[in-house]
Amino acid sequence: MKFTGWIPDEKLPLYYRATDIFAVTSEYEAGPLTMLEAGIRGIPLVVSNVQSGFMMIVRDGLHCLKFTLGDPFDLAEKIMLIMNDYGLWRRLSKGAKIFASLFKWDRIAEKTIFVYKEVLSS
Repeated sequence: MKFTGWIPDEKLPLYYRATDIFAVTSEYEAGPLTMLEAGIRGIPLVVSNVQSGFMMIVRDGLHCLKFTLGDPFDLAEKIMLIMNDYGLWRRLSKGAKIFASLFKWDRIAEKTIFVYKEVLSS
């Protein structure tokens, strides 16, 4: 594991290509773009089980595995589960891509326009 600090945008694709699993260990994440960037590249996600912000919509076993926040052994167990089971890795990878694709900017813009039209027409 390497703590890199800030990485320039143009170098991010190199880091994502070198990543097997993306872990989000935060206590609170309102909308982590890094999680979506990893997911759209098919990197399986390991996220904390907090019930706030973005973590409330990710589905355990579908596109991520959840670990108990503050429990490093549970985090390590989830990472090892994925690393030792290629079938699980592939399933989470596909799920992460599908999940992240729901948050593409063009799709978000379309939904926002739809809501505005609905509000204005009523």
